[in-house]
Amino acid sequence: MSLGHISVEGARQLSTVQVLRTAILLLCISDNSFGDPTRIDYGTGHENTFIAFLLCLSELGLVNEDDHKAIVTRVFAKYISLMRRLQTLYWWAKNTS
Repeated sequence: MSLGHISVEGARQLSTVQVLRTAILLLCISDNSFGDPTRIDYGTGHENTFIAFLLCLSELGLVNEDDHKAIVTRVFAKYISLMRRLQTLYWWAKNTS
């Protein structure tokens, strides 16, 4: 049994520190996908960060190639829809940098 390219046996060999580092990295990447709270803006850089987050999930073997179509058509599409609603609701400035 495997999870993408990481086998269950391989995952068991990961140290707690490696797992925590990975979790922290994923949290930071996903957090940066939802706009900048100090500048109160949102732009394509945030969308790219969300794509990087999804790529990390794939590289870690948490999603496999069979999931890629659904990741784009469902997860990313829902993310974009949510972010557009938040932009409209809170009148976020468009980040043009």
